[in-house]
Order: sequence, then C-alpha cells, then structure tokens
Amino acid sequence: MSLTHFFGTVSKYQYADMTNMGLAFYHQSIFNLTNKITLTAGLRYDMERQKLDNSDYLSPISNLPNRKLLDHFDSKLNFTQFTPKVSLSYDFLNGNSVYATVARGYKAGGFNFTVKDESQRKYNPEYNWNYEIGGKFSLANNRLKGEAAIFFIDWKDQQISHVIPAIGVVLDNAGHSTSKGIELGLHYNVNKQLGLNLNYGYTDAKFKDYIKGEGQDYSNNKLPLVPTHTFSLDAAYTIESSSKWIDYATFNLGLTGTGPFYWMDNNEVKQNFYPILNLKASVTKGNVTWEVWSKNTTNTHFMSNYFELGPNKYGQKGRPFSIGTSILIDL
Repeated sequence: MSLTHFFGTVSKYQYADMTNMGLAFYHQSIFNLTNKITLTAGLRYDMERQKLDNSDYLSPISNLPNRKLLDHFDSKLNFTQFTPKVSLSYDFLNGNSVYATVARGYKAGGFNFTVKDESQRKYNPEYNWNYEIGGKFSLANNRLKGEAAIFFIDWKDQQISHVIPAIGVVLDNAGHSTSKGIELGLHYNVNKQLGLNLNYGYTDAKFKDYIKGEGQDYSNNKLPLVPTHTFSLDAAYTIESSSKWIDYATFNLGLTGTGPFYWMDNNEVKQNFYPILNLKASVTKGNVTWEVWSKNTTNTHFMSNYFELGPNKYGQKGRPFSIGTSILIDL
C-alpha cells in the first residue's frame, strides 16, 4: 500500500491484491539411435492464472476507513503454452562430442500494479526460439578440455522493464528482438601445481522492432544490460609443503572483463568495457585455511547501476579497491 498526501488534509492511496496460480508438466525422453548418436526430446506444458484487484481511494488522513472509491480495476488473465525441446548429439572417443539443440521459450504475461494510463495495465507473454550448435573436446590425456557454442535467440513480444517518473517500474513488450553470439571455454591443467580456466563470450542482442511510444522508435537499438563481451581468466598455483605448520599454499588470480553495454532501451547511456582483477593467497593446515585477498586490485572505475527519474539521472559507482583477510574452517 502506498500513501500520498495532498494539501495536508486528504490522502490518495492504492490497494492492490494479486493472486497467481501456476501449474506445469514436463517430460523428457532420451533415445540412443546408435552407440554414438543420441536424441533427446522434451515437452513442457505451462498453465498460469492471475487475478488483480486494484483500487484507488481518497479519504481524510485522520480517518482512513471513511474512504471514497476513485477508481477500481478487477480483472483475470489466463495463460497456457506448450514448449518443446529437441537435441541431437554425436559422441566421439575420449569425451569429444558435438550437438545441436532447438528449444521453445515462454514467459507468461501479467499485470502492472502502477500505471500511467490503461494501455499499461497489462503486458503480453514473451515467446522465443533458441538455436544452439556446439561441441566439447578433450586432449593431452584430459589435461586440456574445451567447449564452444554458437547460438541464436529469436524473441517475440520480449518483456522490457522501465521506470516511469512518479509511477514506478512497469513492464511492456518489444515487438521483435534477436540475440546471437558465441561462447568459448578452456580448462588446462599445466601440471600438478598450475591450473588455468579461460572463458569468453560475444553477444549481439538488438531490438528488431520496438516502438515504445510516440517519438520513441528503438528498433535496431541494443538490448539494455547485455554486454557485448564477457571474459574471465582464472589461474590457481598450489605448492605442497613438508612443514609441520603448512600442508600447502595456493595463489589465485582472477581477471574478468565486461562490456560495453547500455543501461536503458534508448541507448543514451553506455558503460564501456572494464576489467576487474582479484588476487588471493592462502595457506592451509588440516581443516583451517588463512586467506589474504584483494578485490578490484587495479581500482577500476565503473558504474554498477544507473537509472533516470524524469530529468534526474542517478548512477552508483562500482566497488573500489579493497583488501582483507579471512580464516576458513572446514567442519
């Protein structure tokens, strides 16, 4: 319940009561077509019902029960959907394989509690088709493992959240969106002491058709909060010790990179690519580990959040360089 005062004598407040009931069934079958080819087929059925009772009242502040009904909205929504999934894989020797997957995605629609006008009272379901082709490989007696995938997502009526000043956060639908890209991963045990993990992702996600309102054609804009590049490198080096005080020591390096991406669907504010370096050194004896760590070691400047309310713009700075220590006890 929200309360807004006018002239110090009356109050306009809102009452909202929404019930949501959902039911889903899912079945998946795996067929070994040959000793190397496997077919996986699944089907899911979703049913969801929503009911919203939303009323605006005006009443004296000193006596809220003596209220006057200004507006009342009472409505129901029913959603049902079948979503299939089919995957075909081919297994080589020594853990090497390739696969192709097609899957249908779905998210039910619903109500917005607070709206600027009646056109925003409801939002539609979201649908998408997901296509992915990839593979896994293993080399050098499993010391080197990797995986790669290319994907394409075709969205219809994608649900987008945005802030309306003095109203709140509402959801509406973009007409047509797409997302395509690649994902790569490598894990390499250089020797008994050193292990490396490398991951990289590239994503090109756009609104193909999105007219948000009069003078707001965001078609061909980038989807908000979807980084074009994501990168991570993790390295761990372990040294065993014969000392009676230490069993082993471990040194960790973690480097991540994210960006660029846009904060809002109008693509007016952009977060550039930024790296974050984390370091950690630890010693272990029995079930006790002592760590010394640093986060954002290079003190990279970036925004962790951004939004606008009318003419006002608000941004939150990301965490700066920090250093600390921890003691872990494995029970």
